[in-house]
Amino acid sequence: KEALNNAIKDKWSANLVRTDSYTHTFNNGTEDKTYTVNYNGMKARLPEAQEIANVVGHTTWNEKEATGSGEFYFDSKSYTQTVGYDKDVKISSYAWLFNNLNSGSKVNDSSDYDTCLYYGCTQNLGKTSGDWGYWTSTSVVGYSRSAWRVGYYGDLASDAVTITNYGIRPVITLSS
Repeated sequence: KEALNNAIKDKWSANLVRTDSYTHTFNNGTEDKTYTVNYNGMKARLPEAQEIANVVGHTTWNEKEATGSGEFYFDSKSYTQTVGYDKDVKISSYAWLFNNLNSGSKVNDSSDYDTCLYYGCTQNLGKTSGDWGYWTSTSVVGYSRSAWRVGYYGDLASDAVTITNYGIRPVITLSS
């Protein structure tokens, strides 16, 4: 949240200032746990894991119940990759969610294996390191040090929040 606020605080219009917060409650196996991300005074927010699942049409996925094993590829809605370089379908229907991402490391000089191009995006970032994906605001049930993230694989998965190769993609709300 702090990185997001610092990146945009002086660059975006003041009339985008938010006054809301995001609250997530889940049961860790023994008791209910709740945390809140307060967006008051900020101009954007992080996407919620449930929003990503809803966008790709994964109607049975629930952020309040999903543990680390709840990871899924966007197109298959499961942890079976069905889109990408070595598949019948080359471009993901949800490429816009993970365009411009890559791990920066390649298997060999001629391979795009570790870029989103291999997994069905339409444009990778072309950098030599980092940018594996971006964080959501949602923690993983039962894992206080993990959160859901969108990755260059075209997936929603959990990772330790200490991993610095994931960034942010701000969400803004525009009134009509």
